[in-house]
Amino acid sequence: MLIPLSGWLTARFGARPVFLSAIAIFTLASVACAASTSLGVLVAMRVLQGAGGAMMVPVGRLVVLSKTRKPDIPRIMSYIVWPGLVAPVAAPLLGGIITTYATWQWMFLLNIPLGIGAFFVAWRLITTTAGPRPGRLDTGGVVLTGVALGGLTYAAHLLSEPHAAVPLVVAIIAVSAVAGAIAVRHLLKTAAPLINLGTLQVRTFRASVTGGALFWLTAGAVPFLLPLLFQEIFHWSPVKSGAIVLFVFVGNIGIKPATTYLLNRFGFRTLLLASTVGLTATVIACCFLTADTPVALIALVALLSGVARSVGLTGYSTMAFSDTPRRTTCATRTRCSRPPSKRQPA
Repeated sequence: MLIPLSGWLTARFGARPVFLSAIAIFTLASVACAASTSLGVLVAMRVLQGAGGAMMVPVGRLVVLSKTRKPDIPRIMSYIVWPGLVAPVAAPLLGGIITTYATWQWMFLLNIPLGIGAFFVAWRLITTTAGPRPGRLDTGGVVLTGVALGGLTYAAHLLSEPHAAVPLVVAIIAVSAVAGAIAVRHLLKTAAPLINLGTLQVRTFRASVTGGALFWLTAGAVPFLLPLLFQEIFHWSPVKSGAIVLFVFVGNIGIKPATTYLLNRFGFRTLLLASTVGLTATVIACCFLTADTPVALIALVALLSGVARSVGLTGYSTMAFSDTPRRTTCATRTRCSRPPSKRQPA
């Protein structure tokens, strides 16, 4: 719900303070999660943790892209996408080890050294310069997009329950859809909208947002659904389940060095079509897995899924900014200049 707000906050306060605040909020919320003594407190602290995370990813991407030349975008996007590919895949194994040999609190305590390290690195590397102040906050856009996105997320949660209240789910989806439609109309007519939908006029950016969203939904589901399949249906241990899911990570990393070459050699259309077909095929293959399926074959399916996942997400993320005007990819109030030459120290 808060991701759309990150652009305005960056323009209003600058990328550096917003990014540092996001890291601090996320890290402190992790401490609070570990110290939670009830489910209600844990959920509330997870919401706070999500608020910090909502500012980190988009603002961090703006900071990087504001100093990246167009020819360097494919290589840079490979580095940006890499953590998002690795974390959901490595998490099942790490979580399985923690829950088996330690306590659940360590899942959150691990974020403390990571957060402290990220804070000082960002403090040292990110610079902010004065720039034009944005207009007043589009409060209507914040409310409408928040209701639409939050409602759809909550409806998805209700549908995952064993005995979902269908009338309630339908009502929430209807309200979210109406709020989303009103939000689109509002954003198109407002002079200073929370989200500039005009960027969708760029064909490659529009293709990345629409096709990329569907690809992300499928690719992002795999690291969550496989552990559920392995543990709840196959009755594997958390460690064994996480170890097999880790082969998705092997596929991610194994193909990553070749991603930029493949994009340059075959182009976006061919590579995205191939990665989409590959991802679809591996997801369908997962439907036929059973507890008697050889572990080596399951690992192979996971590995090929990781390859398709890595190539597709890097391609969509790169294409989003290939034709986008530079002024729209530069974080406001962040120094937006050419990167240093090879003769100058980075």
